[in-house]
Amino acid sequence: VLALFIAATESSKRFSILSKQSSIVTLAIFDFLPQVIMYIVNVMDENKIANRISKADIINKVFDTIQERKKNQNSDDSSYVSSLFRDGLEKIHEKIDEEAAESIEASQNGDKEKIIYEYTDLLFHMMVGLSFQNITMEDIYSELERRIGKKKTDYTLDE
Repeated sequence: VLALFIAATESSKRFSILSKQSSIVTLAIFDFLPQVIMYIVNVMDENKIANRISKADIINKVFDTIQERKKNQNSDDSSYVSSLFRDGLEKIHEKIDEEAAESIEASQNGDKEKIIYEYTDLLFHMMVGLSFQNITMEDIYSELERRIGKKKTDYTLDE
């Protein structure tokens, strides 16, 4: 196996490849090598971005997974979400209530990591509850959009 060692020196602008036998082969550096390296880095970054879920799509992806679990609730699916659907709305409401209490407690303690963790759990269980009621994230986005720039009295159903 050939062990490669590449050393670039600013003064000579050469690469040295050192093999196991310690023989050195010197190659001339091409003027365009930096551009080639930048191209490779850019392609790698573009591929990483293309294969990564965007933060804006995370909620939709999680909700889609919840919807799949809902569809498969009566199969041999042993997922936690499927079990919530099997146990029914009362169990889902218990989990939302539990997570809401834990979110409040975390907020009162002021530990940012714990707050994020607990509110994420709360949001997740609320999404399960929405799915149970056949409400989509698009329904929620539309309602939030309807409220933008308005006073509560302009959109509330409470009064």
